[in-house]
Amino acid sequence: MQKSSMIQPVQEIKSLGKFKVKISLHSEVDAEIIIEVQSAETIQ
Repeated sequence: MQKSSMIQPVQEIKSLGKFKVKISLHSEVDAEIIIEVQSAETIQ
C-alpha cells in the first residue's frame, strides 16, 4: 500500500515540462525520478 507521504515533489506540478520527484521507498532507500508532462496534442 502506497502512502502519499512517500512521494515528495520538489515543486508543485501545474504546467508542462520536466519535474524531479523524490520517492522514499524505505527509511534507508530514496529514489529520484523525472516526470515529463506533455499536452495531449503532442503525444501521438
